[in-house]
Amino acid sequence: MTLAHECAHVLFDPLFNFEGLADTSTSLLQARQAYSRNIMGRDLEQIADYVSTEGVERLCDQLAFELLYPIQWASVDGTHVTTIDDVMRLSHNYNISLSFFISRLNDAGLRTSLIKLTQCVDGGWVVTDSIAPPHGWRVGHLLSHQSSSILGSYAGSRFIVSTLAISTMSDPTRTMTVSMSHNGHNAIALRAKKVDAVDVT
Repeated sequence: MTLAHECAHVLFDPLFNFEGLADTSTSLLQARQAYSRNIMGRDLEQIADYVSTEGVERLCDQLAFELLYPIQWASVDGTHVTTIDDVMRLSHNYNISLSFFISRLNDAGLRTSLIKLTQCVDGGWVVTDSIAPPHGWRVGHLLSHQSSSILGSYAGSRFIVSTLAISTMSDPTRTMTVSMSHNGHNAIALRAKKVDAVDVT
């Protein structure tokens, strides 16, 4: 993603970020500006408005995102994502991280959460990372005793994929149905709007 971001600077810096071009000759700067304007065409005004509120770094991030995994692809792929297997397969096919894949699904308007869990020494499970978590789910939250017990029953298994409902200690009555990939003492939970599962808690 870093390379794509830097390529975006080549396009946008002549238009919006003159401080970084102090050593550039006037004729070269004018040529780069003309080239960038030619590529951007009628969209230049909208892009200028975006840069004035978000900044050129955010604009370069957005172009990098579009180069690596366009929002249209995320919109189409998101309609087929229901399990953690789908996420792993698609992110692998596109050669992008799980985190980036989930972020792009959310950029496309799909409600998708990814929660990483690790088993504690006492056998409980804790949220160690999350991307677009649902309300009430945060890093450091412990799963309820019942949810931890269910996950613990998979101990020693390699890469078990199942669908179940989990909850946290802070609100054990609010369950979240997830597609779960379990690998020993680590697990990844996916909550997609289309998950269709039986509640086992």
